[in-house]
Amino acid sequence: MSNNPIVYINETLPSGSIIIKHTEANHLIKVLRAKPGLKITVFNGTGNSWEAKITALERGQLTAEIQKQFPFEELPGKRLTMAVGVVKGNRMDFAIEKAAEIGVYSFIPMLTKFGVVNPGSGRLKHWERIAVSASKQSRRMRILRIEAVMEFSRVLENVKDTTIVYFDINKKALLINEIADFVAQKNRITAFIGPEGGFSEEECELLDSVNAKCLLLGKNILRTETAVAVGAGLLTHYLSRDSYDYSPQYD
Repeated sequence: MSNNPIVYINETLPSGSIIIKHTEANHLIKVLRAKPGLKITVFNGTGNSWEAKITALERGQLTAEIQKQFPFEELPGKRLTMAVGVVKGNRMDFAIEKAAEIGVYSFIPMLTKFGVVNPGSGRLKHWERIAVSASKQSRRMRILRIEAVMEFSRVLENVKDTTIVYFDINKKALLINEIADFVAQKNRITAFIGPEGGFSEEECELLDSVNAKCLLLGKNILRTETAVAVGAGLLTHYLSRDSYDYSPQYD
């Protein structure tokens, strides 16, 4: 992939000329001062990306000509899902942003016993916009999947065929580095992270009943969004440590 400015387009397989409007056009025009001739990278969030050249700027929108397609970003063989107790305000935004940047495959906002927030249905669109922005920043061609808000019990049922871990400081648990080898051998990991009040005793018992491993991220109590960033970073590293290509991803 080139180091061009990145633009998200909601098209399956663009060809020829494309029209860039709204938020993406505003960013190119007002922030990057884009002019005809500028090369950009466009992506649709499904692993496809293309190099395009801006050919015209008119009335707040841009026209660009597709030049070539970049190599397809395959679905990762190893995938991490984060099931996270919903927290207040922009703290959930931060958690989603960092999960997207780090490379989490999917994110499940979760309602738990000690949770104090039940977001409205319109919040999902807001979170999806954050995931798009984070993908652009991290040059990730697959957008983080954000599921609809679910009750704890439904989440547990939906992910029962994956390897489950959860973070809880209120009981005897393993430090996350103690299971590095165990995680490296798995293909699908679901990590449960509670809200401000943590998980209830009943929720911990349900997790234990499906052989979930209880983990610690250290001796300090972390905010939910901090635990997402730290936990996702470590688990993603352990999952991919034997296969990841650390060379620069530019032409």
